[in-house]
Amino acid sequence: MNDGVPLERPARRLEEVVGELRGLPVAVERLEDSAVVRDRIAQAARAARELRAMHPVGSQDTGRQERRSRRDVLDALEGGVSMRTIVHASVLDDPVKSARIRQLHAAGDLHRVVDEPIQQVLIFDRAVAFVRLTPVPMAGTAA
Repeated sequence: MNDGVPLERPARRLEEVVGELRGLPVAVERLEDSAVVRDRIAQAARAARELRAMHPVGSQDTGRQERRSRRDVLDALEGGVSMRTIVHASVLDDPVKSARIRQLHAAGDLHRVVDEPIQQVLIFDRAVAFVRLTPVPMAGTAA
């Protein structure tokens, strides 16, 4: 359990969503090479008009990669991309991550902060989604 929430609940909800999608024309591609994943995300981001995202513990990027990622998001917001992001409340405990959230929010990325366990997901134009193969461990859970 994590903060009183059974770990099975997110998995059960994912199964419900997959069940709802059965019968829809959905193509799934499994990408395991990190460079290929980053390239595909960048391609989707360049063409997108809308991004919905969930970040369980905030950005894992550091240094130059984090600054480039933040600049890309700010450029997309300035270019008119609509962004809605769900973040886990734990990001607010980190001053650097919290400052990044405030900067992106000020630029137009609308945020919702939740206490429930969430996993990293990116959804572009409600048509292309990226979901991690290996879930991000939540604070207080076994890794």
